[in-house]
Amino acid sequence: MFFLIRLSIILAAPFLLWLGWTSSPEMVSAASMRYLGGIFIGVWGIAFHFLRKSAELSSLPGLSGHEQERVVWKLADIRRRVWWIGGIAIVAGFLVWLIGSMPSLAESFIAPLSIGLLVGIGVSYIVVIPGWFNEIYAFADEIRLREDKKRRTETAIKEIGDSKKTLSRDTATSA
Repeated sequence: MFFLIRLSIILAAPFLLWLGWTSSPEMVSAASMRYLGGIFIGVWGIAFHFLRKSAELSSLPGLSGHEQERVVWKLADIRRRVWWIGGIAIVAGFLVWLIGSMPSLAESFIAPLSIGLLVGIGVSYIVVIPGWFNEIYAFADEIRLREDKKRRTETAIKEIGDSKKTLSRDTATSA
């Protein structure tokens, strides 16, 4: 599902920027490229916020050894993905600025298509990261729910044991 959404964003952005460029060629200029560069700053901000939130998983109580190992591997994969996104955002932001600041290239139809492709890639990451947040929170909620069930079970077993002791003392004193 996310793949199709990302693909449609990546393919639609160049078309939309080219369409806008045909009616207003000033869209592809150094002055307007700094606004499109803001998209990549947003991608960086969201990605590193995600990285900070994912680090909270390492302190979840009640993880078994296997689950803790899974979390460590998952967090390493998350860090790798976030740095990959950050690298792509920096390169894409630089290329957007470079293409927009070259007057000879900015007049060509290739400029809005290439800038649109880069912007589409940045926006597609903005769409993916909330799904990653959902995965993290679902895992944390599952662990918390399991810990709550375990605590309630232990409390119920303790109460049953206490009531059996009380019942056996009552029957022993009445006999």
